[in-house]
Amino acid sequence: MRRLSAIAFYFVAVSLPLSAAAAQQSTETERPTIGVALSGGSALGLAHIGVLRYFEEHHIPVDKIGGTSMGGLIGGLYATGMDSTQIRAVVESADWNALLSPSLRFADQPIADKQKWNRTFGDLTLRFGRGFSLPSGLNPGESLSLLLSRSTMAYSGVTDFDQLPVPFRCVATDLVSGDSVVFGRGSLPIAMRATMSLPGVFTPVKLDRMVLVDGGVLDNIPVDAVREMGAKIVIAVAFESPEVKPDQFKSLPDVMGQTISLVVAKNEQSSLKKADLVISVR
Repeated sequence: MRRLSAIAFYFVAVSLPLSAAAAQQSTETERPTIGVALSGGSALGLAHIGVLRYFEEHHIPVDKIGGTSMGGLIGGLYATGMDSTQIRAVVESADWNALLSPSLRFADQPIADKQKWNRTFGDLTLRFGRGFSLPSGLNPGESLSLLLSRSTMAYSGVTDFDQLPVPFRCVATDLVSGDSVVFGRGSLPIAMRATMSLPGVFTPVKLDRMVLVDGGVLDNIPVDAVREMGAKIVIAVAFESPEVKPDQFKSLPDVMGQTISLVVAKNEQSSLKKADLVISVR
């Protein structure tokens, strides 16, 4: 594994196409298959768009792509044939306040619920009965699911992710088995929704006998998944952790967020050691 500075990565970026050109001159040798593993990172994950744009500008091929959480969103869109400009347009046109809101917008609600327009409702649903419980997530994820379905509609009939323009994998965590789940088949928008199910924020995705949350809990940078797709060179894209200060933990979300970040950081270290190249984004 090598961690690259901007200058060092430039020379690697230039050398890869040259190596490919040299390989094409031989009928017996092919250039190595290049795979990219995009890490999770909440809003920071949008920086993956800039990394993909750099690849495009420097003619670095991406033969396989995988991602977790926000990396799964960006990677999934890229897998459908979108370039960095198109992905950026999707992200910028999205109403992130609505996507992250605990309440579904009226326009996005099912017809049956729209007919109950005069019912009283709030941002959170609390269940009463024999006991008291909070919802499994602040956001039910319907708006996010709609965005994913619309953005990947052209490939709604594809159930084998190897048949996408760029073969794709994303990772979720099954709360039942305690294992990572690598999506390579099935519904693309459901797989992307599952990998983005940040615990406590989005409700988990129930699929078959699994209850799926954000893949970053166990595998925030899916290097192994990309390698298993047949990539000979795996480039991992990760984010440098911001400095932590003692006075920043002023609320429950602050504490929960940092707790999750510590868990994620541990599994990232293991994944980065398995990558051939690492791009660190600040």
